[in-house]
Amino acid sequence: MDAKKLRALAVDAETPLPALPDIPTLIEAGLGAHRVADWAGVLAPAGTPTAIVDRLNRELVKAAHTPELIAKLTENGNIVASSTPEEMSRLVTNEVGNMEQLIKIIGLKAQ
Repeated sequence: MDAKKLRALAVDAETPLPALPDIPTLIEAGLGAHRVADWAGVLAPAGTPTAIVDRLNRELVKAAHTPELIAKLTENGNIVASSTPEEMSRLVTNEVGNMEQLIKIIGLKAQ
């Protein structure tokens, strides 16, 4: 951050980050208790048969819980979690709503 080309406005954490002690949390910056989490998921096209979605989910959950993948992801600070297709749908819907609220709060506009 020495080049001053990028200015952090806030961090998404409960407390300031040790690496960025002068950057406030979202709450401290007056942006509310919004949480922005990194997550990854696999989505299928609308209308994909339930049997196929369920099979993909079972196989992906099995792959996500291999010791090799867990070791690789956790060494980078990630948490391995899995969910059902219904839980993933709720997560995506909630994340879209959270981002819409945050965009309105900070006044972000497309150019």
